[in-house]
Amino acid sequence: MRTALTRPELMVIASALFATAGQVILKYSLHRDPASFGAHGQELTVLRGVLLGLSVYGIGTVLWLLAVSKREISYLYPLASISYLLVVLSAHFFLNEPIHADRWVGIGLMTLGIGLLTYGAPEEQPR
Repeated sequence: MRTALTRPELMVIASALFATAGQVILKYSLHRDPASFGAHGQELTVLRGVLLGLSVYGIGTVLWLLAVSKREISYLYPLASISYLLVVLSAHFFLNEPIHADRWVGIGLMTLGIGLLTYGAPEEQPR
């Protein structure tokens, strides 16, 4: 019997969450005032943030590998694209990036498409 934590779908969602967090950490770490970059210790702060972002993103990659080892990639990949939505929302709320109406429409259409790809997908046999 599989536990909820070993379900490939949940691993993909967790992978998307870690990938999103990693991307936001990377962007935040690199988003510094260029005039202050040469200040003492600034490079080390940026390096720490980049390494943290890459590590968090790496956890997401490991979860993705575990998931695709258990299910068809053609079934899981549309679900993984939820990270597009998560990155845009995170950029808006955590990095204060403006998201214009046309981008929201595009994200809505992508989300609808992802739902259509995954909704009603025949249950596949785990590998």
